[in-house]
Amino acid sequence: MKILFVHNKYQLRGGEENVFENEIRLLEEHGHEIDCVIADNSSINSIFTKIRTGLLSFYNPFSSKLIRTKIAAFTPDVIHVHNFFPLISPSVFFRRVRGNVPVVMTIHNYRLVCANAMLFRKNDTCEKCIKKKFPVMGILYKCYRNSVFQTLAIVMMTSIHNLLRTWRKRVDRYICLTEFQKKKILGSSLDLKTDQIKVKPNFVFDEGSQIRRKTPFFLYVGRLNIEKGIDIMIEAFKDTGYKLNIIGEGSYEEYAKQNCKLQDNIEFLGVRDHDFVMGQMRVAKGLIFPSKVFEGFPMVIIEAFSCGMPVIASDIGSQAEIVKDGYNGLHFRMNDPEDLRRKIEILSSTTDNLFNKNARGTFEKYYNEKENYRQLIHIYRELLKSDPN
Repeated sequence: MKILFVHNKYQLRGGEENVFENEIRLLEEHGHEIDCVIADNSSINSIFTKIRTGLLSFYNPFSSKLIRTKIAAFTPDVIHVHNFFPLISPSVFFRRVRGNVPVVMTIHNYRLVCANAMLFRKNDTCEKCIKKKFPVMGILYKCYRNSVFQTLAIVMMTSIHNLLRTWRKRVDRYICLTEFQKKKILGSSLDLKTDQIKVKPNFVFDEGSQIRRKTPFFLYVGRLNIEKGIDIMIEAFKDTGYKLNIIGEGSYEEYAKQNCKLQDNIEFLGVRDHDFVMGQMRVAKGLIFPSKVFEGFPMVIIEAFSCGMPVIASDIGSQAEIVKDGYNGLHFRMNDPEDLRRKIEILSSTTDNLFNKNARGTFEKYYNEKENYRQLIHIYRELLKSDPN
């Protein structure tokens, strides 16, 4: 099978890039032919390029020409879109660009129904716009980068294409990452058909991780932003005997550094490479995932599971679906540092390896490459068999 992958990279590398690269590697290892159309937001580096990007976000003729050329040369069986925002634009979904090639799109976040893509505002979850055909509130609240004009550009793009039925009629299959995400999308203004959406989680390659004796420290890996619950996590560890290692970077980096100076039990390790992170995961007591937002599918959780490490996660969204409370980890009340502290105490006092075994078992059953390949190729083949074009 020949698959054309389409992806718009962010300025800061995140989980979407890992998923994009993992799926390409997975399919190539199974003998499929892969080609890519990739745009990179690092090219948006001046006032002129920002204005140009905003104006072309509704339909970018330059991207559409590039994709048409690629399709003509590669002749794919399926086009798989991971992210089109903002440089590629929804042009990829139009028949005059893709011809009769069916399109699959993975929904990594909530961009189609929320300007900031996170359903998050003022340090809490927000769903004011999710059912609105034209979400004016998002513009008034300046939900994208605290800018009226940048938010307006996104709202115009998503809303006009919603009115044109682009999302319903021009995307043949959507891949949602969890049942929670599917429910939110089906209940939104997009008015998608139930059979238009398939649920397939992300995965990580198994590095042969074995359950080992855990050392008495906890681990955080990810972006250091307010929506990730960094403040809640640090507050939970303050003035305790529990050690926490923090790996990552972001807008709350200085906040994390300052608190690490004041707390002997919290260590800031900054950005580290994959091998270092996996080494930490193989020996840590547990992963802390204190996010305040409805996550798409946190890769770091299944990386932890692959190492046999349980996860303490906030009790909302997809993270609460992936982490089974009392089985492969624990839930704590979102935004509640006292409850998080209690769950840290519970996991710290656990002497058997049951949590570790269940975490590893969860990975082996649901989030390994073999199972993910089976699900992904089934989606492609089902789509080709149905011949929606």
